[in-house]
Amino acid sequence: QATALARAIPERAQQVRTLASLAAAAAERGDLDQAKALARAIPDAAQQVRTLASLAEAAAAAGDLDQAKALALQILDPGQQVRALRVIAESAAERGDLDQAEALAEQAAMTAQTITDPDERAQVLGSLAGAATERGDLDQAKALVGQAEASARTITSSYQQGQALSVVAAAAARAGDLDRAEAVARAIPDDGEQGRALGVV
Repeated sequence: QATALARAIPERAQQVRTLASLAAAAAERGDLDQAKALARAIPDAAQQVRTLASLAEAAAAAGDLDQAKALALQILDPGQQVRALRVIAESAAERGDLDQAEALAEQAAMTAQTITDPDERAQVLGSLAGAATERGDLDQAKALVGQAEASARTITSSYQQGQALSVVAAAAARAGDLDRAEAVARAIPDDGEQGRALGVV
């Protein structure tokens, strides 16, 4: 009924805000099915993504990792889905559920490969590599660094490529692959950005 009433609001922006607020309220009282239905009813794609990500993170914080994953998988934007899965994986690791954390991280890595923009893909893979390092999974971190580097090298804008390669260099350094980190940093076309990246490495 709340969904129907919200959808009856004639002004679209108000309708979006109302549905997002109702979804958050449903999640706070533990009614995640209702929260999910309200979030999916939001007619604005960007707000729907933000609401689903927020609900997924709230479910993870409450310890309901299965519901959190189910909510994250409802997010149609792959970059945002990866970010939500990463947060849930971190929550699982903090709770000592390392198998679940690893499974979520693998799901996030697979989803990251579907990101079509090479800049976003490189940045997301770099952040996943950092998360893998924090979990102590250095083999996974190094594999993700390699994927991030390959993606970054396909970026045609030299500025964006430099930014992405900086992320990759930092991720490689955190993973303990200092030779790769330095090589990636030296490949950055902008001297200033290269200097900053080498300083981090």
